[in-house]
Amino acid sequence: PILRTAADRAARTASTLGSSTNVLLRKLSRVQRKSGPNNQRWGGSVGEFVKHQSETAGRIVRMLVWEQPERLTHLVDPDAPTLVAHVPAILARLDKLEDHVAPILERVLNNRRHLASVEPYLDEILERFDDIEPHLPWILDNIDALAPYTGLLLKHIDELLLYADVDEHERVAMEEEGTRYDLAEQLLPFLEYYVSKLDVVGPHLPLLRPHVPLLLKHNRIGKV
Repeated sequence: PILRTAADRAARTASTLGSSTNVLLRKLSRVQRKSGPNNQRWGGSVGEFVKHQSETAGRIVRMLVWEQPERLTHLVDPDAPTLVAHVPAILARLDKLEDHVAPILERVLNNRRHLASVEPYLDEILERFDDIEPHLPWILDNIDALAPYTGLLLKHIDELLLYADVDEHERVAMEEEGTRYDLAEQLLPFLEYYVSKLDVVGPHLPLLRPHVPLLLKHNRIGKV
């Protein structure tokens, strides 16, 4: 049993490392092809991208070791070693992760056991990080509620992101009355119920999107 457990763990690590490496390779390919708005800045130069990521890594290490060494205590999470196999994918996204290192360490690791829920999907998260990163502060603020449902939320990420993207009319209204996350915050108390229904209602979420302003009135989400 011990050997079998070790073999299973090694197989999972190898599979994760392969998936993580593919995230990095796809990112390098997009950089080289200048694919997407976030890859134009490198001018098709993989070397420039790698140089920038290396400099970013240096700043993060300097911050952790010299400027804020107390952050290292957050790595006491027993699942922290599982991150090693994700290093290639993490390297691919260091430039966007840099501003979020401190809250990630504090709220996801720090022995709060959220990493066990998030880690199996980390490569997928990093693959979609261009879409996720603008909303990361809100996600981290609500990680206690969201982490247990990471897999299902990622499965329906395209439909769910429709509810985070607002048009100009909605933006003006939200600045006057609340935030773009008002709907999500109304959902949080009922998250377990709604997430359990995502496989059924997920395909219909785009059709519901135009009616969000009405749903927000008088806290209607709680009455659905």
